Amino acid sequence: MSDNLTEDNLQKMPETRERRLPQFLPKILGQKVTIRLSDGRLLQGELKAFNAYELLIGTPRGETIVFKGQVATIDYEPPKEKGVRA
Repeated sequence: MSDNLTEDNLQKMPETRERRLPQFLPKILGQKVTIRLSDGRLLQGELKAFNAYELLIGTPRGETIVFKGQVATIDYEPPKEKGVRA
């Protein structure tokens, strides 16, 4: 792989690359997520970084790289808005 998998370069898109669609991954960076893989297994942890093809998930057992093509769903708790009471 030509890109190094580090938090510094995974979060940043090159200035020259055109952004096509809004992305939600930057909004949940650093949050706890539950990922269901295409084979049905669950992976829980913190979304630490990502690039075009991979997610870096911090788990109690260490860091895990997941290829996006193997992800079926990503569940997360949206951040609560300040000043809004439930």
